Amino acid sequence: MSTEGRPMVARHHDFTITVISERRPDDTWTALAAVTRASGGAPLVQGVPLLEGPAAEFATEAEARDYALRAAQEWIDENLLAPSPDQDSEQRG
Repeated sequence: MSTEGRPMVARHHDFTITVISERRPDDTWTALAAVTRASGGAPLVQGVPLLEGPAAEFATEAEARDYALRAAQEWIDENLLAPSPDQDSEQRG
């Protein structure tokens, strides 16, 4: 039986990241992250793709939460933010 940790909520740009940790029966920790944003009146809720298997198991709840939060922040930056004019010119350069 696994035990759910207390949800953690953080902001990144105009998005809310909710991280939920879970303690597994073998005493390792894992976490899930979801990104939310109100967009044109309809909320965007997107699960963040995270590692699976042993690579996603951590010794502490803090490590699992930190991993999921960093992954969500990177996912937002790569998938939901418009490229800056500098990035656009570098890609064309």
